[in-house]
Amino acid sequence: MATPMCVCVCSYIFTPSVLFPAALEVKTSPSPVVGLVHNPVVLHCNFTVQESIRKEDVALKWAVKTVSGEERAVFLFDGNHTAGYRHGPLVNVELLPHGIASLTLSDVTLRDEGIYTCTVLVTPQYGNGKIQLKVRDSPHHSLSWFTVPRNIILCH
Repeated sequence: MATPMCVCVCSYIFTPSVLFPAALEVKTSPSPVVGLVHNPVVLHCNFTVQESIRKEDVALKWAVKTVSGEERAVFLFDGNHTAGYRHGPLVNVELLPHGIASLTLSDVTLRDEGIYTCTVLVTPQYGNGKIQLKVRDSPHHSLSWFTVPRNIILCH
């Protein structure tokens, strides 16, 4: 007679804090960063490198939560490949071994405004930092001088 056997299958939902318990210190630009429409803006993100690393040892994710509540990836690097999810995001991955993961957004629009999160993984360390980006349109004012009593200047 065969003896019944019990097999337990356990599944876990791993979060970065469970998988990567060692904290990586990540420093970002003071918030808010103010950018002007149709201009580039740099969101600084630096992390502490304790020992010599290669860019292949680093994974990086930049994401944004917009003012409308939409959350989306902006830039990803998995150690070998980059992916941009917006026209013109740039991270110089050659600087990752030096602890620099800053994001440059070219041609900023009002849609880019929101809270940006820089998440860095250098196994087994993990950390992130947040930066608020506010986008402003350049003022478009003109002065017109009309000859009227009392020399009044009209602004448009």
